Amino acid sequence: MRMARVVYEVVRPIAHGDSTGELREFQPGERVTWRNFDEAEPAGWKWLNENIRNGAVRVRDLDDEELAMIGKQGKWKPIEKLGRGGQGTVYKALDTSRIDLPKAAKQIGDGTFTATRPQSAESKGDPVELISEGLATFRDAANAVNQGALKVLHRPENPNEYAKALERMANEIRAYRSVDHPRLLRLLDSDLNDGWLVTEYQSRGTLGTVISSFRGDVLRTLEEIRPLIGAVSELHGKGAVHRDIKPGNIFLTLDGGLVLGDAGLAFFLEDAGHTRLTETVEKVGTHEWMPLYAQGSRLADVTPAFDVFSLCKLTWAMVAGRPKIPDQVYGLTRSSQLEALF
Repeated sequence: MRMARVVYEVVRPIAHGDSTGELREFQPGERVTWRNFDEAEPAGWKWLNENIRNGAVRVRDLDDEELAMIGKQGKWKPIEKLGRGGQGTVYKALDTSRIDLPKAAKQIGDGTFTATRPQSAESKGDPVELISEGLATFRDAANAVNQGALKVLHRPENPNEYAKALERMANEIRAYRSVDHPRLLRLLDSDLNDGWLVTEYQSRGTLGTVISSFRGDVLRTLEEIRPLIGAVSELHGKGAVHRDIKPGNIFLTLDGGLVLGDAGLAFFLEDAGHTRLTETVEKVGTHEWMPLYAQGSRLADVTPAFDVFSLCKLTWAMVAGRPKIPDQVYGLTRSSQLEALF
């Protein structure tokens, strides 16, 4: 799999001060990529956007020679496609720094597998024991601890659209890094310059597949929703709005809990006015889970109340046992009509 990077070319002399206060000058023709910044540095992103708007920097597409030089997603090897969305494709990926399946298969085949676990004096060198350990490597590969969810951005023909997708991914990385909460997916790895990130992989699927099991159980619903509210509250405390809270973005943990993921639409309130995403009317969330007043709004108009609404609608959907609550609910007034939803 070959990924491309967006490169920004300097049109006229400009300067940028990094987080240490050191000033760096960029000359015409010089290329600027995310290698020049901390990928979660808001000031760097604002600086880049402002200079693109005033014409000091332009988005430059890559040629075939540059594309050929770009490597894969670090140590992560895609092993199964999990889904494809508007911004990118998500794969279940194996951490090859922990598990080397091709090597294990070869060693099992030719009888040269080397034991990595402690062996007794009686079993040391026993081919049966060595093959058993080799097969255990394949079992380990099926363990979610050695896996991750790899998101790789699509590469649209329009480089400006790809630049916007990178900005969204930068916000997603920043959101994951800003909060350490057990009910928010952990970021395992990322390379914004090549357009990918890896979060922890939850093998049990999403809330959307089991939401009917909550039907009528108000206490159980509240028990599971409260930790999610805590995670979202911490995001809000860092100035971020998730914008896409829905059953399909809430994952089931092995202990039966819920964890919020897919922060691909996350937006930081302090960035309003400094991002190209506000220049047009952006899709600010998923239609069925966003407030009606927010449809057609600009990102600059989004507040934490957006997520509060989505959490309330999610709670209702769980108690109702429905994957979606129709918009028509807002027009219902009689109790008999409302009861029909449950």
